[in-house]
Order: sequence, then C-alpha cells, then structure tokens
Amino acid sequence: MKTCSKCCCPKPLKSFSKYASGKDGRHPTCKECRRKAGRDYYSKNKRVILKKQKDYRHIWGGSRQTRYGVSRIRFESMLTSQAYKCAICSTASATLCVDHNHETGRVRKLLCPACNSGLGMFKDSPTLLRLAADYLADGEGIPPSLVLSNPLASNQEP
Repeated sequence: MKTCSKCCCPKPLKSFSKYASGKDGRHPTCKECRRKAGRDYYSKNKRVILKKQKDYRHIWGGSRQTRYGVSRIRFESMLTSQAYKCAICSTASATLCVDHNHETGRVRKLLCPACNSGLGMFKDSPTLLRLAADYLADGEGIPPSLVLSNPLASNQEP
C-alpha cells in the first residue's frame, strides 16, 4: 500500500505508475489523480497545445512539399517515371521515400524505406558504400588490399 501525494488516499502499488526516480520505484501521485490533472491541464490549455501540435507537424511531419519542395504532381511524375519502383533495388513498394542530398537539399529519386535508410546509415558516402560492397564481395569480408600475411597460415598443411 502507498498513499497518493495528491488525494492522500492509501492505494495498492498497482495504482501508481512505475517511476525510476521515485524512492520506491513508483510515482508519488496515483494514476487516477495524474489522469485528472492531465485532463484539467488539457482543458485549460487546449488552444496552445493544438497550435504547438500543428506547428510541429508542419515542420517535422509535414508534406513532401514542405520538406523537399516536391509537389504532389511532381511526386506522381517521379513515381510514374520510376515505374513505382525503388531507384536502387527496383522493388515495388507501397511507400517510396524522397531521397535528397543532405548537403545541397537537391532531390534525387524515390527509394524504398530500406534503401533510403541504408544510404543514411552509410552517411550518403560513395566511398563507404564501395568499401561495404568490397567487403561483401570478398568471401572473408576483408578487401585483398588490406590482408596481411598470416604467419600461422604458412605453418599449416593443406
């Protein structure tokens, strides 16, 4: 049992949210009081909250037009010219991402989420991508130019 710091009622521990900073690992206020406080805050600040949400969506979750300058007509034209397939792997995908140069902002082509993420993971670096391709092409995963002679290998019999 624990007593809520807001309503001062003793309640079972399951009535309190987990809270790492709490002395007992639980929030000092019960779930019911926290819900009521959240509803009260929202009703008093609804207009401000909704405006912040709208501004956030406009900036970060905005349309292709806002983020990349790609209108719906241009996007559809890109889809058609690529036959609705990823520009790298040619996979037909229901969701194609607008790929762009992070330094210049110039839009390149449409990519599937996997290829788009892959380019991002390699920091859009052709050098890193070539090294990765060399790594995959070599059976051992080490480019031949970087292999050092192994003294143990020469002592072993075939």
